[in-house]
Amino acid sequence: MMRSMLLIAALIDSMSVSAEMHRWTDADGNIHYSDRPKDEIPEQVVGREDRLKAETAARAAKQRRKAADEARQLARIEREFQARNNVASSATLASCDEARQVLHTYKTAGLLYTDATDGGFRVMRLKERQDLVKELSHDIKTYCSS
Repeated sequence: MMRSMLLIAALIDSMSVSAEMHRWTDADGNIHYSDRPKDEIPEQVVGREDRLKAETAARAAKQRRKAADEARQLARIEREFQARNNVASSATLASCDEARQVLHTYKTAGLLYTDATDGGFRVMRLKERQDLVKELSHDIKTYCSS
């Protein structure tokens, strides 16, 4: 008797799992699932398998978007790293003595000139000069042992 009641309960429970689901989209474009139709909103009846496929596809799309975002972010970080290395590598290409001489010139010269966008020269601003001195000092400390 107890076994037959358990079997009947299991059958009833499994019937609720295989019931049809109603899929509907709200005004914001969000997809909802329910066991009965939503009034006044177009609906599409889908089985449990279709719902699982849709959820799996949505998860896969989200993972692809996340992976693409991470790849773009990694590429951006790599570009920034390369840009910083290009600045630092200029100090390694020249000898440490030359770099120290250039630093001395940056610190003691009256005016420094730099290339202008029109092909001529312009006087370097104080902030630019300070940034160059700071950057070159850092490079010398980093790449020159003595």
